[in-house]
Amino acid sequence: HDSTLLSMATGCGKTIVFAHAADEFMPLGRVMVLAHREELIGQAWRKLKAITGCEPDTEMSEYRANTYGAFRSKIIVGTIQTQIAGHGGKGRMAKFKPDEFSLLIIDEAHHSAAKSYRRVIDYYRQNPSLKVLGVTATPAGARPTSIVVTTLFVVVSITVTLLEKLGYTPWFVM
Repeated sequence: HDSTLLSMATGCGKTIVFAHAADEFMPLGRVMVLAHREELIGQAWRKLKAITGCEPDTEMSEYRANTYGAFRSKIIVGTIQTQIAGHGGKGRMAKFKPDEFSLLIIDEAHHSAAKSYRRVIDYYRQNPSLKVLGVTATPAGARPTSIVVTTLFVVVSITVTLLEKLGYTPWFVM
């Protein structure tokens, strides 16, 4: 399947897991990580750099990722809002070539049923080889879009109980 939704409780390491996924996909192409809040972008940037050894480019607000040349990073982190802004209505995502990307990571993927997310996901999915990894602590809930989100992805859920059985204690249980 081309899309996977990873559901893990808050504090169980979703960012660490997707940073390792990015590391695995980097040899196949660039990796785009999207979120809807600046603090999530900062957290992703730090974990991605620590785990992959690659300093991500940032595409957010006044920050602009390099799209060519030797200074171009294999990883880009940015906000969904920035992806759809500017470029005469095409959005800043238009500056990126979908075929260059092997993996699109959506942090807080329970938002991915929104039109803005669908527009960005559809843009990068012009690349038939692209894989999409969504991560969230809340794949289902009271929101009407929750059902839509779970139909967009194959859902993998990692519970606190499973993590403890594997010998990992989440920080909030300590």
